[in-house]
Amino acid sequence: MSQYAHVPKSELDEEKIRALEEHEIATGPLSVLQSSVKNHTQILIALRNNRKLLARVKAFDRHSNMVLVNVKEMWTELPKGKNKKPVNKDRFISKMFLRGDSVILGTISLVTEFKLLLILFFFILNWLTLRFEHYDHLYI
Repeated sequence: MSQYAHVPKSELDEEKIRALEEHEIATGPLSVLQSSVKNHTQILIALRNNRKLLARVKAFDRHSNMVLVNVKEMWTELPKGKNKKPVNKDRFISKMFLRGDSVILGTISLVTEFKLLLILFFFILNWLTLRFEHYDHLYI
C-alpha cells in the first residue's frame, strides 16, 4: 500500500484509494483511535483548552472528530488571589461528540496498558498452575 502514497489520488481508482486509506488508518497516527474502537480501550486525549479527556472511542473520522463514551474530563483551575494553590477538577460525561480541531494528542491510557499487563500476567500464572498441577509430589 505504501507504493501508492506518492501517487496523486486523482490517478487511483476507488478500490486503491480505499485500500490506501485503510492502510494509513491502521499504521498512521489514527491507529491509536482505531485500536481503541476495536479493543474498547480507554485513550487519553489532550485538548487545546488545556483539558484532558479519558474516554472510550466509539467512532472517529480522518479529521479526528470522535464519538466518545464514559468520558472523564480533567482540568486545573487557578484560584484568584495570592498564595492559593491550583485545584484539580474533573467531571463525568456519558456521551460526547468531540470536534477534531480541538484535539492536540491522543494516546493509549497507561491505566489500560497496566490492566492488559495484569490480565496477561494472571493468564500465564493460571496456565502454569494448570500445567504443573500433576507434579504435586515435587518440592519446588
